[in-house]
Amino acid sequence: MLPFESKIPERKSMMVHARKYEKHTGAPAFAPSRSTSPRSRLWGSALIAVVGLELATNIEPRPGAVVSEVEQRLGHLMMRHHPFFQRADAKDPRFLRTMLQLGFEFSEVLGRYLTLLAHRLWDTNKPVVSILVSQVHDELGRGNFTDDGHPNLYRDMVKGLEAWADGAAMEFMREPQKRLIQELKQCLGSDDVDQSLGAYVGTEIIASDITVHISQVMGRLGLSEGAMRWSQCHDVVELEHVQGIYEVPRHLPQDPERLRQFWGAAEEMMRAMWRYFDALNRFSFA
Repeated sequence: MLPFESKIPERKSMMVHARKYEKHTGAPAFAPSRSTSPRSRLWGSALIAVVGLELATNIEPRPGAVVSEVEQRLGHLMMRHHPFFQRADAKDPRFLRTMLQLGFEFSEVLGRYLTLLAHRLWDTNKPVVSILVSQVHDELGRGNFTDDGHPNLYRDMVKGLEAWADGAAMEFMREPQKRLIQELKQCLGSDDVDQSLGAYVGTEIIASDITVHISQVMGRLGLSEGAMRWSQCHDVVELEHVQGIYEVPRHLPQDPERLRQFWGAAEEMMRAMWRYFDALNRFSFA
């Protein structure tokens, strides 16, 4: 059974949800993949719209004590609260294209350190390793990197947005992007494994709201199937990733100092992302 099959509602419900997805995002719910593999056909099908529907409007991880703790500690730093996302012109595709320039290096750094983090935790925390490895597996296309690897889908998405590339905005954000990548390396590469894990958790929580924003903007542009696949794919996997991340605190050692390091690093990584968007918020198109 593929990962999403247990979540598929009955056909009538699926059609209802697919229509709601189309209305919300402006993107087609039924977009066939170029690949002929069963796994790739799933990525391109209406299942993406069905499973990811809640993500496209507002990510709501499963309820429970851990969710409450995550929201209590980090909820104020979720990107939906940042002033940039309150701007009337925040969905200008020129802003999106500028933001996405960051993703090339950011995802490479994240992937390397995430793999290393799983290795560091192997002997002490296999439940968390399981969560991390499953997320790396998603990023690399679940065994089909050429067709479904997220770096390849991301490249196609950015290529589809080249008409909105703005040289002045790119230059304005060059230094903030450089600083954020450096902070990402420092946080994820900490000698303290609890800090590294906390930094990754903070990164994924931030990514959930950014993915919603990308989906909303992309759905309005009438782009090609190839350009849309990253967004459609992440309407599913980002929901799964953030739910996995909310499970991480359940598996942490209940040592006050180690928990302090974990939550502190998560907050610092989120604040680093806020600083990047502080800079973007200072830019305006003429």
